[in-house]
Amino acid sequence: MLGARRVIATDISKLTLKLLKYGADQAGLGGIIEPLQFDLYSDESLPECDIVVAADVLYNEELAKQIGVRCIEVLKRPNSPKLVVTDSQRFHGTDFLEDVNKDLSKIGIHLEWEYFMLGNVTGSGVLIEGD
Repeated sequence: MLGARRVIATDISKLTLKLLKYGADQAGLGGIIEPLQFDLYSDESLPECDIVVAADVLYNEELAKQIGVRCIEVLKRPNSPKLVVTDSQRFHGTDFLEDVNKDLSKIGIHLEWEYFMLGNVTGSGVLIEGD
């Protein structure tokens, strides 16, 4: 957890958040990780925070554009949080940045993708019979 005292994990899916809570509790992190149902398309502001991570959520153009709207929201805050966006499958990253940079250029911010190859990384997944 890199020393975090509190993590707010958002998702629109109640089931995803329930599974996250279970995993956090099993790992002894239930007191640190707070699952929060949040709709990216709502008028509600993202919670105040120090770091925003949008990890592999740019599945389609519509969602990528909405993630861009939320990135603009946090980067325009006074004392804006750090922002990390990952797109390991490279679905719509380029489209995402085009709109974001158009808006942020008005305040002198320009974002670019940085590519990293991570060594010694083990992934995980679930095999569903017949999948």
